Amino acid sequence: MNALSGLDRRFRHLVPEGAKFAIVGLAGVAIVLAGTDVLRYGAGLGRYASVSIATVAALIPNFAGNRYWTFRCRQRREARREGALFLALNGAGLLLQYACIVLAQVIPGMAGRFWYTAANLLGIGLGAIFRFAAYRRWVWHAPVALPGSA
Repeated sequence: MNALSGLDRRFRHLVPEGAKFAIVGLAGVAIVLAGTDVLRYGAGLGRYASVSIATVAALIPNFAGNRYWTFRCRQRREARREGALFLALNGAGLLLQYACIVLAQVIPGMAGRFWYTAANLLGIGLGAIFRFAAYRRWVWHAPVALPGSA
């Protein structure tokens, strides 16, 4: 029974945080996909510039949503430090998007809007998994134990 209660304590916040992270993330996904499409096919920017600019546009609402809602029960640091870590981890997540675009469009030559958007979406999904784990580990640490809770 001790092992089960230990697992319960360890994963108690995983489901609600995951659901909140997904809601915040969906807003970011909408910004990135719409922005990338407009920048790439409307403004004629390159595939990497489009995805980079759209991702940067999604950073502020994603940071605010995650800091003040998703991970609000976790330990806080100075907002500037959290922001720097958040930015660095989003850069790593963006590299996953680039990798998916390269693997789908450059190497096999699957050109076109559909394949570009599909590769971008796959990269966003892989990046989201990475970001969720990384935010929990490095940006917003384990929940603060409340007095009387054990």
